[in-house]
Amino acid sequence: MKKVSLPLLTLLLCSCSKDYFKWDLQKTETPKGTLVVSNDCSSLNGINSLYYGLNGTSDNWGISTNGYNGACWSAPDPNNFGNLSLPQGSCYVEFNNYFNHKGYIEFMFMASLNGNGGREPNIYIDNALQSNVNYEASESNSLYSKTITDTIASGNHTIKFEFQGSGEYIKVDNIDIFEYLDSI
Repeated sequence: MKKVSLPLLTLLLCSCSKDYFKWDLQKTETPKGTLVVSNDCSSLNGINSLYYGLNGTSDNWGISTNGYNGACWSAPDPNNFGNLSLPQGSCYVEFNNYFNHKGYIEFMFMASLNGNGGREPNIYIDNALQSNVNYEASESNSLYSKTITDTIASGNHTIKFEFQGSGEYIKVDNIDIFEYLDSI
């Protein structure tokens, strides 16, 4: 093994630029997309929805006034609850969206019985289950959780939020669609 003298090593280090040994310790984060569409869920126009009730009934979702932020999509339909029962099995809402650039979707959801617990929805893009979905607890309303989908390619897509289980009220609110206007 060859030995390097301390004075020679010092001379080499001092002759280097002061920025040569700087380390970039900043955290690298995925860039935030630009909000391009915001749906406050006050209408079901253009939305396909279905839920099955515990008593063997089925129907479309409705609009509730007790959303995360005002109105929301709700199963069962609060305007028809007397004829229906709590959801069971596979219940979903589905809609189409055109992405000009790659992007993602953020939305709030609640799926609970009497405010206890919650179920995370399955997210489908063009009938393909997304496996890399992020769920975050809401900071301002403990009954709701925020869902962030994985990156969605540009183009026209069918998006489906599917909830499995039984005996729970299901609500979806504040659907925000983001796009990466600069490629990532």
